[in-house]
Amino acid sequence: VLVRRSEEKDISEIASRILQGTERIEESVKDLFRFNEGPELSLEPLEIRSLLQSLFRVISVDLERHGIDGRLTMNIGNVVLYLDLAHFRQCIFHVVHNAIDSMPKGGFLLLTVRPSGPYVVIESSYSGMKGNGENCCAFSRNSEPKAIFGLGLGLNLAKQIVELHGGSFEVSSNRFGGKTVTIALPIKDSAS
Repeated sequence: VLVRRSEEKDISEIASRILQGTERIEESVKDLFRFNEGPELSLEPLEIRSLLQSLFRVISVDLERHGIDGRLTMNIGNVVLYLDLAHFRQCIFHVVHNAIDSMPKGGFLLLTVRPSGPYVVIESSYSGMKGNGENCCAFSRNSEPKAIFGLGLGLNLAKQIVELHGGSFEVSSNRFGGKTVTIALPIKDSAS
């Protein structure tokens, strides 16, 4: 209501950002409750290279819209993993959207895929924030509104999804001033 009725551009913009943030929180909480009900994985053999190429095409649209240069590098052949497609897709989207939220003024995201022993390793590395480097969740009175960051539920859900698949999930700082999310998924001979 405030967004539609406000005649002042600044108030309307702030109200719009609050509304967007509220909608994101609501979706994250819904995801959390759905996931917390104990999802049953429906594992199927999926060729990881073509799957990630397909997902990256979708992700690229969001990256471009946010001024983020995205790259996908795959040093892997035709490896088949047993994954629950819907949950795996959700995991990758949570990881990438966490990176997007961390770069409100643009940056870069590098998604790399490589074998490592009995695992396929997927790394999502992104740069730190462009500009003054502030990472604030509040509005400043004398400047434009800063980014409103999420509750951190997305990465927690992604971690749970990876662990349900028998993998590992780590977040670390990188040399670009941002973070690297490392997902290791086991290569199995069958869905057992």
